[in-house]
Amino acid sequence: MWLKNIKENRDSYMYWGYIAIIGIIFYLMNCFTPLFSDDWHYCFIYGTTYRINSIADIIKSQYIHYYEMNGRLIPHIFVQFFDSIAGKECFNIINTIVFIIFIRLLCKTINYNKHYNDYTTLTLVTFCIIFLMPGFNYNYLWMSGSCNYLWSAVILLQFNLLLKNNIKNKYLYPFLFIYAIIAGWTHEGIVIGLAGGYFIYFMLYPKELIPHSRKILLTGLFIGIAFLVFSPASINRAISSGPKDGLSFISIIRHIIVSLTAMDNIILLPILILILIIKKINKSIYISIYFKENIVFIITIILNFIFILLTKHDTVYSRFGFELISLILIISLIHNHFLGNKYLYAINTIIILFLLFILPISYNNYKEYRNVVKQIKQIERKGIVQTKNIQEIIPYHLRRYLIHYYSFAYYKYYPPYDALITKYFSKESLIFLPQEFINDIQSHPEHYNKFYTTESLPFYAKRLEPECKSVNNVIYNLRTPHEDEIPFYHKPFAHNMSRYSCNTFEANPDYYSIVNINNISYLIVGKNKLIDNRIEHIIYE
Repeated sequence: MWLKNIKENRDSYMYWGYIAIIGIIFYLMNCFTPLFSDDWHYCFIYGTTYRINSIADIIKSQYIHYYEMNGRLIPHIFVQFFDSIAGKECFNIINTIVFIIFIRLLCKTINYNKHYNDYTTLTLVTFCIIFLMPGFNYNYLWMSGSCNYLWSAVILLQFNLLLKNNIKNKYLYPFLFIYAIIAGWTHEGIVIGLAGGYFIYFMLYPKELIPHSRKILLTGLFIGIAFLVFSPASINRAISSGPKDGLSFISIIRHIIVSLTAMDNIILLPILILILIIKKINKSIYISIYFKENIVFIITIILNFIFILLTKHDTVYSRFGFELISLILIISLIHNHFLGNKYLYAINTIIILFLLFILPISYNNYKEYRNVVKQIKQIERKGIVQTKNIQEIIPYHLRRYLIHYYSFAYYKYYPPYDALITKYFSKESLIFLPQEFINDIQSHPEHYNKFYTTESLPFYAKRLEPECKSVNNVIYNLRTPHEDEIPFYHKPFAHNMSRYSCNTFEANPDYYSIVNINNISYLIVGKNKLIDNRIEHIIYE
């Protein structure tokens, strides 16, 4: 007996010690993650330039947001609270706590009715989150992204655990109902699939609805989803995003193919399918029984996948919903097959060493962010802010998945976001330009007698004649693409796609502007990745 107690104590120390190490590293990564994209936006009352200073301002902002942007009330209340009132430093602490709760809830979900302080499950969960689940930097570190995805996942995982229990205390029912509404009002990319899974499960097994707490929780969930999905903004966006020329078989097939090819970063769902196939071949699992036991999560994956496919969301974080559920099912299938602690120690050593390896890179990224902020603060009213090439700071795969690169490099001369940052710092005008560009102008001014760029510059630039004070239109002259330049999944439809059939392309006015450097005016035109390799000449009027 005493040997068993010693082993349990050792495992408990290892479990909590590992969580503490991961928590400390995660907190540092949060501290080194700059404000980014929507973070510059949500410190204002939505649709205005007025800074949020109170809870009343947040309520006013979300009222406008609900009618003009989308129905995600709960996540964006969190975002606006930290973005304007509590601050990034407070967010770093709270987000670390939420991340630890997230890991614990995943372990509890996987080991329900078992001892969930399980070192094996914990190891596999953290490994999958860091190495296999796409968008760690977007879903867990970025303030706006974390409130939308990590925090929504925590609320829904806890809801799922509450739903499994038979809660008999009637005094708790009002709180369960309110919590359920909040859970349903989180994020459509996660909750719609989960609600569909619950609906089908309880239609098949109506006796499972006998506990009153489940009826209350499900009622609240669907009310919350109704508030989320049927907001005026969500309805308007759904109508406006429909095909302009109506539906046809070809347009639907093309839409699906384009959506599928954008999902090149899906990892966990294919792994889940592969494991199920292998277990089926080895006759170590009965698929029909497995589907019956996990019907809620299976339906969740299917519905979330279809939702993302049809809405054509191509961001790395849009896959979060079905990849998260795939993670749960994968670990529930394999966590009992690990052969001893030595493998777990090795995996955890790799995780910790890897995170320690990227911490200095993350810090250098944050240090460059602070250098840019310092430049901005030194500008009295308006001016040019010089930025470093992000490729010099963070390797491509780290900035794609794990480190959120400082946002001034991200915008790549995108004036609407320049304007947001300008408002954030209460300046009159700020223009963000790469140091490489400024240095090249000074050392090789002849490059800019015609439109010029380099591989690393995010735009084309040309010196304007002194008499040219404004530009009304910018047009790209394009060559016809070669056959091998058209992706195979576009070839059947290329003749109907304007990006391949057009010979000229008019630039979006948001992507070009005139900047003045050393009393010389330059026209800067942002690159368009769809046509960059086909541009023969750029003309302006």
